Amino acid sequence: MIELDGILEKLSRERPFFHSERDFQFAKAWKIKQKYPEFKLRLEKKENVSNEERIAIDICVLTSKTVIPIEIKHQTKHLLVTHEEEIFALADHGAEDHGRYDFLKDIMRIESVIGFNQYEVGFAIMLTNNPLYWQNGTKHTFDEEFRIHDDRRLKGKLQWKAGGLDKNKETREKPIKLSGKYNLKWIDYHKSEIENCCFKYLKVKI
Repeated sequence: MIELDGILEKLSRERPFFHSERDFQFAKAWKIKQKYPEFKLRLEKKENVSNEERIAIDICVLTSKTVIPIEIKHQTKHLLVTHEEEIFALADHGAEDHGRYDFLKDIMRIESVIGFNQYEVGFAIMLTNNPLYWQNGTKHTFDEEFRIHDDRRLKGKLQWKAGGLDKNKETREKPIKLSGKYNLKWIDYHKSEIENCCFKYLKVKI
């Protein structure tokens, strides 16, 4: 087992900001390797979810006994900030409905990897400075079932409300089907009074 909260807490002191999801992924993997030098790490490693299908996982931690798959998301609002003489210009990703769907799909993917390969545990992590992810928003929206706000309990089949499927059918039409039950808890990553400069992360243990 690996202890990710402590790793993220230490990472937050060194790297409060990341240029991209790939930047966050690499920094996270590097910190895991520093804490657990005996483990092997692989980025974008292909893992079986059936006898016919393999999918790429952001980070795979290879221990002597098992593989721990980790999926990473980095969703941001616009932010221009300088930290230790380095400029970070973060994009405004928007489309929070897609971001929620994709994060839940990560959980579903990790469930599939663990189930097929009989691994012990996996994780899905989102880091964001967008409060719309951790706040409970307006009810009766197309993506209501995909909400991932603080204290939400996830389980079962999640799908678009009527009308939502029409505008998302290109790439996100399939329902999310979760085998496990998950209580969501957002944790502070970086605090600041500067607009869009507060980051929180959500870690789901699968």
